[in-house]
Amino acid sequence: MPLYACERCGYTSAAFRLEAARLHRLEYPDCDGVMRIIFRSDERYRGALYTSAAARQPAPRVSTEEAQPPAGMPDRTFAIRETVDEDQVLRVTLLGDLDLSAAEALGARLAALKSAGRPTRLDLSKLAFIDSFGVQALLLALTDARWKGWPLEVAPTVSPGVERATQIVGIAQVLWPPESLPSRTSPDTSGPASTA
Repeated sequence: MPLYACERCGYTSAAFRLEAARLHRLEYPDCDGVMRIIFRSDERYRGALYTSAAARQPAPRVSTEEAQPPAGMPDRTFAIRETVDEDQVLRVTLLGDLDLSAAEALGARLAALKSAGRPTRLDLSKLAFIDSFGVQALLLALTDARWKGWPLEVAPTVSPGVERATQIVGIAQVLWPPESLPSRTSPDTSGPASTA
């Protein structure tokens, strides 16, 4: 059964898309967000991401500067920004929407960092939206990293959309394993670090 969520207010529904949109309008009449699929149960058992649509998409921007949205309109284009934290771990900040079209690009970038053996910290605090393909890309990367011994972690502070997805899909313990809790600190007490 698919699970839909509003990209603005976070309203979620397991009803089919048209019914989910109708219920969203009834419950939140002032919200103009779009209902998008965030989880599809039959896809979690397929071993690989769908690549046909992703292959047609341009590569994401990789920069060390803050992405600037057009005036009056938030930029939802997926982009990757890389900086180095004080502890010399590469911080990979994801911006925009992490969906089908961006999941393959993220996977490719993480594979390159794994090949280089570069300790990496994923920063999901700037993501506007994540769907089931984005969740799957994160889970595959983290599982592979732990299996191969590559130091890949997810920063504890995440965007509201990512936090809702982790709660709905129940992946907080995969993103922040219990053995990593003592070493994780977060100034944000409302984030996943305080609930894990």
